[in-house]
Amino acid sequence: MQFTHVTVPSCDPIALAEWYHSVFSLPIETSADGATAFLPDTAVSFAEVDDHAPYHLAFRSLAPAAAIYESLQRQDLDGRSTPVSVEGEPTIRFDFLDADATYFLDPEGNILECLAYDRDVDGQNADEHADRSELMNEALRSVTEVGLPGSDPVALREWLIETIGLGTIGSPSPSFAWVGDFEARFVVVPAGREWYPTDRLSGIDPIEATVTGAGVTGRHEHPTAPYTVVVE
Repeated sequence: MQFTHVTVPSCDPIALAEWYHSVFSLPIETSADGATAFLPDTAVSFAEVDDHAPYHLAFRSLAPAAAIYESLQRQDLDGRSTPVSVEGEPTIRFDFLDADATYFLDPEGNILECLAYDRDVDGQNADEHADRSELMNEALRSVTEVGLPGSDPVALREWLIETIGLGTIGSPSPSFAWVGDFEARFVVVPAGREWYPTDRLSGIDPIEATVTGAGVTGRHEHPTAPYTVVVE
């Protein structure tokens, strides 16, 4: 599965898109009602709202996770690109995904993650990215995870499986499930749960995701939550 377009809420879409451009050199487009940042393989749009809970996105990265953390730490002069350590460490290893991860906050306090999969970074090292702009150009290649909090996460998981035709990976539980595959997946959690590795609480706000490579073709709107999944 691949996410080709994800739309998330933002209190200031243009400012948030400009942050993606400034930090990660992504091309952006702005309009009267929102803005979009263009990763090489996924477009991320920001739809204006008055307020929203912090959301979670994870990005596939071609650069080493530790190098991204160090780069964000060096440039976090105004608190707008805040790296987040995990138990005092800049990265964490996820053997199940064959990936290293680093976390950071955007200017609106959303919990973002870069996942450097072994298949992408074998043979690379931080010294190859001495130029920060080159490093950050490789930091965001596609969206690989979209967080979906639910008031009934088990029912939300079943909707993704039965209506959209996706599968789970790992061992789903009532409080956590990956729905999709090792390339891209939804992270289903209870609304009000802390987004790892922070104390910021998840909430239910409008999210739309367009995917390819899996599922039942069509536009699927959840019957109660403001979630839409388009399968192309």
